[in-house]
Amino acid sequence: MLELKGVSAGYGPVEILRDVSLQVGEAEVVALVGPNGAGKTTLLKTISGLIRATAGNVVYDGQDLTRASAAVIVGAGIAHCPEERKVWSHMSVEENLELGAYLVRDRGAVRRSLQDIYGEFPVLEERRTELAGRLSGGQQQMLAVGRALMSQPKLVLFDEPSLGLSPILIRQIATIVERIHQRGIAVLLVEQNVDLALRLANRAYVLGSGKVVAEDKASSLRANPSLLKAYLG
Repeated sequence: MLELKGVSAGYGPVEILRDVSLQVGEAEVVALVGPNGAGKTTLLKTISGLIRATAGNVVYDGQDLTRASAAVIVGAGIAHCPEERKVWSHMSVEENLELGAYLVRDRGAVRRSLQDIYGEFPVLEERRTELAGRLSGGQQQMLAVGRALMSQPKLVLFDEPSLGLSPILIRQIATIVERIHQRGIAVLLVEQNVDLALRLANRAYVLGSGKVVAEDKASSLRANPSLLKAYLG
């Protein structure tokens, strides 16, 4: 479904990613792990069009999206659930969700998606008229996930969904990722909690200093703590 071919990217003259190649199959969960500063967030931003690749290609469902705008990429079926949630705090919960569907022209489909999200996250329906900034961290994470799903994606990019959450909420986030997978949606998961990421994923890549330094089945990487320690500390 998604293939990166020799992708390099960065910020101005600073190159962060160097010749990165990876794949995500249809309805597959792929984890991307690595130490802080390895380029994981930069990679997701490059896929979603927030940063331009300086070399290589981003191909999704047979379509080259390397130079496509973020709006085109969302319309193609890729949703990005960013680090630290980034909800619009001055807008209501429901307004945040509706903005996630800004490219969906069928208003009936938007209403059905809203009810689907509320069924998945009842607390969001209970607080749908409240300002998003008043939600707890865990509720904001649910809102960020719901907003991403409102675009009816085939692939969701998750950036550190467990960041700053309690162990109970981390288990909820794990359940959410599993449910998304069960719905046939592919997931590329960036997660600092390596054990969590490898438990949820089918396959995994290890990123170090902007390069892919290891790739294997997630279960195999999880069973090789010496390899993980060598790359992740």
